[in-house]
Amino acid sequence: MNIHNLQIIGFGPAALGLFVAADREHRLFEFLDSGIQIHERTPSLHHWRSLKYYIPSNSPAGEFLMGIREDGIFSDLLESEAGKYLSYNAYRTVCLSKVSEFLKLMMYRVERIIDEHPNCHLHWSSYVSTLQVDDNFICNAPNGKRIVSRHLVVSTGSKQRQLEQTSISNLPTYSSEALQRGIIDEDIIEYLKNGYTPIIVGGSHSGFSTAGFMLDRFGKYFSDTNPFYLYSRSPIKQMLTRHEAQHIPISDNDKVDPETGDVNKFSGVRHNARDLYRRVVQGNEKRLVIKISDNINSHNVLRPIIISAIGYRPTPPRIINAENKPISIDLLPSGSSVAKDPITQELQHQGKNLNNAFGMGIGYSDMGSDGEQVGVNFFHGDTATTLVTRLLREAKMETPKDKKLASILSLEGEV
Repeated sequence: MNIHNLQIIGFGPAALGLFVAADREHRLFEFLDSGIQIHERTPSLHHWRSLKYYIPSNSPAGEFLMGIREDGIFSDLLESEAGKYLSYNAYRTVCLSKVSEFLKLMMYRVERIIDEHPNCHLHWSSYVSTLQVDDNFICNAPNGKRIVSRHLVVSTGSKQRQLEQTSISNLPTYSSEALQRGIIDEDIIEYLKNGYTPIIVGGSHSGFSTAGFMLDRFGKYFSDTNPFYLYSRSPIKQMLTRHEAQHIPISDNDKVDPETGDVNKFSGVRHNARDLYRRVVQGNEKRLVIKISDNINSHNVLRPIIISAIGYRPTPPRIINAENKPISIDLLPSGSSVAKDPITQELQHQGKNLNNAFGMGIGYSDMGSDGEQVGVNFFHGDTATTLVTRLLREAKMETPKDKKLASILSLEGEV
């Protein structure tokens, strides 16, 4: 039986970070030689649309380039149109769709390298709903072949939570994700033309990003006397730098990074979303009304349409042991991410590590002193470096010193 070093479930921005880190650490060939099998549920990269949202990024554009080695396999992509755009706007937030364009170029590069390497394979249309654990990890490829590996990285992302309030169950409801991707524009316009009023449920950064999108795309349908609403069950948290925090009162519910002094770095509204919140509070944007309540009183609105922005939950595959009994993966109390060992990044079952099974990305984020560490700069940075080091610790593969980039990758006509 051929036992690979690693299987990766989910080929998105976070999983991409493993290859970025391996290249940055000059261990890419070693990483590939160890044997990698990737399962991705979409049919091809043509259908890949991760991060293709028409909202501002959470971070300045330069942070999406920070992990790339200047003389590595991705370096020439920095000279692409998408790469130059991010570099030019390095200190500004940009539309996430622009970030998605650049990440997709990087994904094509990895796909080409995987295809050229005899020890690696990328399985498209491979939805892993269940995997088995004994001494190794066993998944089924689309052709029914059993694939076995010593290590596992789960990077399947998160799914938007469903609203549970029965009082709005019969109302037209959409997810903020669908809205931000621009795929329901026609529906929203039709509702607005017929006198419906949007109600955004959720006061997080995502909720205010959704409100900003609504104003940018459909602002002409709203006015001071005809606003739309955002409901939050708790007071709005703002992300503040240490300097800003000196001038704004901090509550016990705010999360302060003891090293940097930043407040609510990962749990507060920031950048454009924060600017919108402040304009509303200061009375400079009256087309949006904020309601602090855990009960959506839609009866005050004649014809409401609900936009859900209440957060996400992780979507790990079902895991069973050799006796086909389920192994449940622990979640954080918030339910927004799985629980991981803070040192090894291994997934946990009933408080104990699931040996050699790791998680990364949205829904599998590391925990810091100021909350869940979320962002491509984390997934492509220390998180990925730690994982690559751990994954290669047992492989101990020797790589021929005369290997060059050109031996596995032709840069012409690739994308």
